[in-house]
Parts: sequence; structure tokens; C-alpha cells
Amino acid sequence: MSKHLKNISKEQDTDGHWYWVPLRLLAEFRNSIIELEGKEYMDCPKVFDAFNENYEKYMTGGDPDNVPDFYKEQNMNKLVENYLSKHAVKDNPDWGETQAEQWRNDDSYFYAIVGDQGYYIKNRTPSNDIEDLIIEHLRGLGPY
Repeated sequence: MSKHLKNISKEQDTDGHWYWVPLRLLAEFRNSIIELEGKEYMDCPKVFDAFNENYEKYMTGGDPDNVPDFYKEQNMNKLVENYLSKHAVKDNPDWGETQAEQWRNDDSYFYAIVGDQGYYIKNRTPSNDIEDLIIEHLRGLGPY
């Protein structure tokens, strides 16, 4: 069973544990689950240890809506600020309607309001776990 956010998939292993897996790792995660299916730790400890080493940080602790500690430990405000400085354009009240309409219709950007400032944020493939989380956070802030 899985539930998808934009860049993270909420996945469940065969023991019922929930994980927030970045989409860029999803195929690998699912293949690992298939490989472990029906096996006990005693049968293949190295495979289980490798799985835990790779994915334990994404475990939610039970409920699929719990944010894994790995993501909580990041200083979100500072990360968002840094990300916006590199991958976003501030909405400008001085733009004419034509320029504002061009930004709204450009599918290579999505819109989010952070604090009281609107931003057009470049749609891009996240390069790491933290960017996955930042983009999820920003997409949740958008008005449309």
C-alpha cells in the first residue's frame, strides 16, 4: 500500500512499518521489499542490515502521516530560505498583468506563499532527501 505526495511516497513494508521514501529511491525500495518478503533475519542478515541502513531513516514510527525524525531534524525555515534564494523568483506587485499572467501560465514553475511573500518556484527534480522535503513543504503552501 502506498500514498503519494509530489516527491515522496508513503510506503509500507511487509511488516506494516510506514516509510516516507523519496520518489528517486522508490523502485529500489520496492525491490528491496520484494527481496525480503517471506524471509527472516536469520536467513539473510546482510540483506536486512543493508535495507535498514538505507531506509530506516525514512520510517515514520507507525502512522503513515507521522513525519520521520530524519525530516523533522532539519531546520526547515533556513532550508526553505536557502532553496528559494536559488530556485525561485519573488512575485512582484509592480509587474503588469501580462507579466504576472506569463508567470502563472509557465508550467516550469509552481507558486507558493511563504510568510507574506509569493514566489514562483522552479519545478525541478530534487537532488537529495532534503530537497524532497523542502519541495513537499512549499507545494503545501501554494494557493493553486
